[in-house]
Amino acid sequence: MRELRFAEGVHRARWLAVAVSALLAGAGCGIDVAADGFGGTVTDTAREPVANATIYAVPARLVTPVRVTASDVLAAAADFDEPLQDLVDAMGETFPRTVTDASGAYTLSLPAGAYYLYVVPDPVGDPVHLPGGSASRRSLTVDELVRRGHVELRVSSQPSSFRPEAYIGSGACLGCHSDQQGWQRHAHANGIHEPGRAAPLQSAARIDPADAPTLAKLVAGTTLYYYDFDPTRGEDKFRI
Repeated sequence: MRELRFAEGVHRARWLAVAVSALLAGAGCGIDVAADGFGGTVTDTAREPVANATIYAVPARLVTPVRVTASDVLAAAADFDEPLQDLVDAMGETFPRTVTDASGAYTLSLPAGAYYLYVVPDPVGDPVHLPGGSASRRSLTVDELVRRGHVELRVSSQPSSFRPEAYIGSGACLGCHSDQQGWQRHAHANGIHEPGRAAPLQSAARIDPADAPTLAKLVAGTTLYYYDFDPTRGEDKFRI
């Protein structure tokens, strides 16, 4: 009896959700999502909307996951191309897809099956964001997506150090994050850099002392052992 009542409750909840969505759509509010569809937003790691991005639903049956270890990298014939990117490049026009609006919102309706959601930022108007996204590593069934209703997709951005003219330095962050004054006393303030060489907006006086002890170990005759990924370690999952 409990199972029956639960099922009835779920049925009523779904019916009510569809009815409310229909009323809102009829009133011009919110986004219109088909009963077998879902919607959401695409944002970056700063929670800013990603507009005019194309979301491809890549059928999971076409993807063969490959686990890569550090030992594989040493293989001469190793090929680490992104399978989703290759499929989108070759067959993207045949996949279900949609485009985000100015606020990063999207809706999508899919046939039954399991899919990876692969985001491709606008190649013309968006030089900042990277393709892929948070739903490109694990496939989801249509039932899972519809149950969620709202599926937020997160994409990464190009590191600011790739564009020195746009880099304002970590000091600018301290205006809002005064609790992080300690940034000024360690290598975080220098960002990403080529070992032993400062970028145009970085201080060589601070980078050289930080790099010197490590670079001194990388002399001729030193043997380095690279270990496979270890999830039990702290922030550095690979040990050298």
